[in-house]
Amino acid sequence: MAPFHRVAGGVFHVMTYSDKLKDPKWQKFRCGRLEAANWKCEHCCSDKSFLHVHHMFYQRDRRPWEYPPEAVVVLCERCHEEWHANEYTLKLAFAKAMRLVPGKRLHVVAKHILEGCR
Repeated sequence: MAPFHRVAGGVFHVMTYSDKLKDPKWQKFRCGRLEAANWKCEHCCSDKSFLHVHHMFYQRDRRPWEYPPEAVVVLCERCHEEWHANEYTLKLAFAKAMRLVPGKRLHVVAKHILEGCR
């Protein structure tokens, strides 16, 4: 789906990611995930911090509310920051493993990464 919406006078405007997060469809999706998590961080169970509804992956041409509920996780500020720090580390490890284990299936690469983390 094209990332456009019509504004006054029939002019089209490219929707930024920030625009999409203001869309009522995202707000409804986000609220549903927060309710399903009982308004607590799904990692540390904190209910004392601002909660983020974090996408675990993105797909081209998919709007933020067009993901299955299991593709997002509710995280507090601290856990969300840690997630991104660890995500970067895992991406580096994955890239290194892909070079060390060329032509292998994803589960073989994942096993190699996990063994390297022990």
